[in-house]
Amino acid sequence: MITLSRKAKHFLTVVLKLLIVSGAFYFIYSRLAGDNSPDWIKLKDLFNGSTSFILAAVIITLTFLNRFLE
Repeated sequence: MITLSRKAKHFLTVVLKLLIVSGAFYFIYSRLAGDNSPDWIKLKDLFNGSTSFILAAVIITLTFLNRFLE
């Protein structure tokens, strides 16, 4: 079985985090560059849905679990 050193694991996690953040910035930039005027009505409808409350609760729960299990 192949084992990675602590330095290699740290490097891989940093690279993975940078890829995720850069992908998020690219997605946000492409959304903003494609349309100059944000559609506020669609955003309001998105937050008024019942699934958005459930999704927010799940995200907050996972955030607390991540924080306390580290």
